[in-house]
Amino acid sequence: IKRALTSAGHPSTLEPVGLTQTDGKRADGVTMTPWSKGSSLAWDATALDRLAPSNIERSATNPGHAVKSAEDKKTDKYSELTRRGYIFQPVAYEV
Repeated sequence: IKRALTSAGHPSTLEPVGLTQTDGKRADGVTMTPWSKGSSLAWDATALDRLAPSNIERSATNPGHAVKSAEDKKTDKYSELTRRGYIFQPVAYEV
């Protein structure tokens, strides 16, 4: 994601320090310049195994369930970023 943004002329940084998390965790990256309407874009990515025991039953009957669930969890986890004026984009994909 960072490489694509940089190629498009949007400087960004990986694992930015001091964005928000009180538990020591942080988003995977953030743009250094405004992305839209004066707000920087922050993102956090995860890869999921849809055949993992925790995902297999629902994935079999509801394609994309594992990804949607992971994106929803990321959005909740980083909700403080949106309150602080960042645009947050969860990124999840199945492997």
